[in-house]
Parts: sequence; C-alpha cells; structure tokens
Amino acid sequence: MKLDNSPVTELFFLGKNWFIKRDDLLDEALNGNKARKLYKFAKEGFGGAKSVISYGGAQSNAMYSISALAKAQGVEFVYYAKKLPSLLANSPSGNLKAALANGMRLVEIEYAEFDATVDALLLSSTQESFVIRSE
Repeated sequence: MKLDNSPVTELFFLGKNWFIKRDDLLDEALNGNKARKLYKFAKEGFGGAKSVISYGGAQSNAMYSISALAKAQGVEFVYYAKKLPSLLANSPSGNLKAALANGMRLVEIEYAEFDATVDALLLSSTQESFVIRSE
C-alpha cells in the first residue's frame, strides 16, 4: 500500500486561498480519515496476530480498508455486523462485496445480541487475534 502520496493542493475560491490535503490520493483501499486511523497497522502490521477482528456496518469504509490491509499482510480478517438485509445477503455490493473479495470472513449477529457481542470482542484481544475498534 502506498501511503506517501498526500500532496497539498492550493485552490483560490470565493476570494481566498485554500489549502487542501489530498488524502484521497493515498491508496484506493486506504485513504481519507481511514488512512490516518490505520496508518500504524499499514506500516507496522498487526503485532504478529494471526487474525484481525472488527465490527460495524455492512457497508463500512473501515471494513473495506481493514480487509485490504489484512489481505496485503496475509492475516485473517473477521468482521462482525448486524444481520444483513436479504437483498444484500443474496447479492453483496459495494464495500461488502469488495471486502469479501479480499477474503474477509463475515459474522452476522442478530440485532438484539450485537452490543453484547461487541463488548465481548473488545475484551478478547490476544496475541493471536487483534481487535480494531470501529470508532
């Protein structure tokens, strides 16, 4: 992953000079605020963990970015999401489709059990598996 292409572009707009940090140019899978959040893992890996675990929405940008990092580093990625709508479950699209193509293992959780499952995940980081908070 290339994380060194974030130039500053100067733009004159509404009578003022604006300086725009172009994190959107960093990497197709890891850009914007997710690049800043996940930069350490992109550079240093996941501390020898064999799997990375995260949780959140089924079309999350973070999910896709973590799947790309895990794939690039040869680490299993397990993602917990609330039960998918049948249309999305039967025909994945967008970030979900791309993350699944990167080898992500999706674990669907019933809505009523999701918060308790996430709480348990946050307590479960070990040397074997690393949990990334979705915030």
